[in-house]
Amino acid sequence: STHNQRIERLWGDVGAQFFRYWRAFFLRLEHLHGLDPGNPHHLWLLHSLFLGEINLDCETFRAHWNQHAVSGTHDQTPEDMRFLSAVEHGVYNDYRDELSGVHPDLLQRYYGTEGNVHVRSHGQTGAGHSSDEGADHSEPGDEAELDPIPISELEDAVAADQEPNIRHDPIPVADHRNPFPNPELQQLFWDAYDEVCNNGILPQDMMLLDSEWDEGGYPSTGEIPYGSRGTRRLVIPLPRELWYPRAVAWCRAIRLLEQVVFDFDML
Repeated sequence: STHNQRIERLWGDVGAQFFRYWRAFFLRLEHLHGLDPGNPHHLWLLHSLFLGEINLDCETFRAHWNQHAVSGTHDQTPEDMRFLSAVEHGVYNDYRDELSGVHPDLLQRYYGTEGNVHVRSHGQTGAGHSSDEGADHSEPGDEAELDPIPISELEDAVAADQEPNIRHDPIPVADHRNPFPNPELQQLFWDAYDEVCNNGILPQDMMLLDSEWDEGGYPSTGEIPYGSRGTRRLVIPLPRELWYPRAVAWCRAIRLLEQVVFDFDML
């Protein structure tokens, strides 16, 4: 299901708005333009070239999503709900609440005001007995128990409590290390890349030139696999005026990077 819960619909919207296009583009780079997803230097280059544009697409989606009407709220948008909440409850100025993003139930459970459970002596009911009577008697130093719990201890308590619910190994992050040993060499690479771009150089044998294509020319669509087995294909439009320049940027950079890394290996 991708429509029953709001988070499912949100992920569906993210894919339809921009994520599928980037995925189809990266698959095109892999199939046509020499991208090796197992090469950490290639992944570093992808980040360097396109992460800023992807983040911009995320920000654009966020701005548009915050303006859409949410069902069950009398067509209020997230921006409307935030504004009305600020009007009704007020806002904090010049104050940073470390627990502002924590669910109230978690605050009550791990950061509540109940304190430790009191054990009463035999015959004590709690009614009419002051807190300084019997085995419950508190020493002056006990007031320290009322001090706020440090946020790090709260995080540790939540993590320990949730540990039994984690049923999978951590997801590994793909290696995307920088191929350059120092910032100076990295800057030389980008200076050379800028010179290649300014001179309009197109690398050959990378499926960029019209002569490398049949009559149909450079494709204006891409495909991404979907379905439980990934055997079905979804056609994604990739307009040439938007995605071809990005392919050119990749091919120029990867051809230059391969030459630079080769020179490093020869040293």
